[in-house]
Parts: sequence; structure tokens; C-alpha cells
Amino acid sequence: MAETYSIQRATINKGSTVNTVMEEWPFLFEAVYLFDHTCTLLGFPVQQKLAEELSKKGKTIIDFLDSKGMKMQLVENPVQLISAIAKFFKENPDCLFSQHEDSTFASIPSTPCILIMANGLFKIAVDQEVVNDHITSPIVALSYAFCLFYVLNIKYPKEMGLTLEFIQRVFLGINPERGSKAEMKGTKHQRIPPRLLKFLYELNNFENP
Repeated sequence: MAETYSIQRATINKGSTVNTVMEEWPFLFEAVYLFDHTCTLLGFPVQQKLAEELSKKGKTIIDFLDSKGMKMQLVENPVQLISAIAKFFKENPDCLFSQHEDSTFASIPSTPCILIMANGLFKIAVDQEVVNDHITSPIVALSYAFCLFYVLNIKYPKEMGLTLEFIQRVFLGINPERGSKAEMKGTKHQRIPPRLLKFLYELNNFENP
């Protein structure tokens, strides 16, 4: 797959549909190849870095949210942590996570999302099409869904824009000086959203009193 990376990018960058990309490059949607592609695109292994940063920073974030009155219960996996961050921002985690096994394509977002199945498996959908149905780990599922935003040139949905940009900046260290993958209302968004900036400032002060 590495030898055909540039051809894969050309297929995606010309605006091909997800179905077209799947037809031309079916192996790209296997987790190992998607992660390889994203590593070449971004310059670092997303799954490894996300796992490391969640392990290092997760407890501090949970304590911080608890200090803000969220009354955090036991957080056992990254899905619960990201959902809690979304709720703090008053965003809708259902735009990234669907916990209904009988979800129909009409009820899930068109942007990348994780379908949490009752049997412990995770499915990943984009454009309301399941592109991978055999992921067994929540960290792999979260990494996979996040990679799709970059690999397929998809903007973050406005209902989860702050949360996804938090993942991008805090856990993955992707900090462009200008521009954002978040869909924002009004004028073109060029810098860190004020609410996210405030959150990061307060989190830093909590961690380093």
C-alpha cells in the first residue's frame, strides 16, 4: 500500500465518493492500512500517540471535569472520556458514537462515526456506509474514526467540532496556526475557538496550579 500512497491521495483529492474509494482501494479501509496511510499523511502513528496521550492525560481531564461539577462516574474507556468532554462543551456525542445496534443508515451521521455493538465489536461508518465492521478495541475504533477525517478530507461536524479539535490539539498535537477542520457558523474560522482556548487554559491551570 505504501507504494501506491500517492495514487490513493490522487483518488481521494479529486473528490471521489467513499464508495468509489472503497471500490478502487478496498484494503485502505482495513485498520492496519488506514493507520499506515495516516502515518504517511500526518507524519506520526495516530493510534499509538492517541493511546499514549489518553493514558497520560485522561485522569487529569477526568478530575478537571469533576471539579467543574460534572460528577464524573467511573470512566473505563476512551469513548466515555470523549463523550464527557463533548457534554462539557454542550456538544452531541451521538454525532461520533452510536450505541444502538439496530441503527439504520438514515439515523447515523454522514461524517465518520463509531457504531458500538452489543457484542463488544465496533463498526465504523462514513457517508452512512459501514466501512469496517470488525474492530474489537475502543481505542482502535476512536483512532480509526479520527483518521478518516484526515484521510478523506472531511470537516468536523459542528455538533462535535470543539471535541474533535480538542482531540486533535491536546492528544495528537496537531496545532495549525491558522485554519480548522471544524464547521463553524458565520465567518470563516481561522483560529482556536474561544471556548476551546478557555478550556485549555483552565485545564493547564488545574494541572499546574
